[in-house]
Amino acid sequence: RTDSEIQHAWQIQQGFLINAWPGDDPRFLVYGDTRPAKTVGGDFYDFVQPDDTHVGVLIGDVSGKGVPAALTMAQLLAEFRLCARGCLSPSRVFTQLNETMCKQGVRGTFCTVSYVILELDTGRVLCASAGHHPAMAVGKGDLRIFGNATGPPVGVLPNNPWTDTEARLKPGETLLLYTDGIVEARAQHTRAGTAP
Repeated sequence: RTDSEIQHAWQIQQGFLINAWPGDDPRFLVYGDTRPAKTVGGDFYDFVQPDDTHVGVLIGDVSGKGVPAALTMAQLLAEFRLCARGCLSPSRVFTQLNETMCKQGVRGTFCTVSYVILELDTGRVLCASAGHHPAMAVGKGDLRIFGNATGPPVGVLPNNPWTDTEARLKPGETLLLYTDGIVEARAQHTRAGTAP
């Protein structure tokens, strides 16, 4: 019965994550996936279009694992979708998420998160990171890292400021956002002497 309930929780959690990716705009392609270490977890991503010329990609990792992390993730995603409407400043979105999490979240729970907004006509990128891994721009024979953390994870300190950092994507470059699961998986393969 417990296994069945956890499996059901996983299906509900997957329902919160976007899975109908837009494919009809020639200016960009976007895709995300998650594979939790346990049946449910705290890693998440989202995609928004604040207006006709901008797209936003969010990625995050809630502290802890299992059902508590999954429930916090659901709350954060719902709040993010409200905050991101028409807002073109990632740091301003974080300020609102942080306020909600500090007031309504479980004490000791926090979330690393990175939010990138791409201006489709120019390639200009605004990024804010709350304790999360930096973003990567991957091109032919080129890798650039940007969007280093400008503040602590969301839910740690009330009234904490974050700042937006700016970069520019070149035509054909891929923007890569990831959680520490990728880093940990690579470290485990390295210790075991195998390639990831």
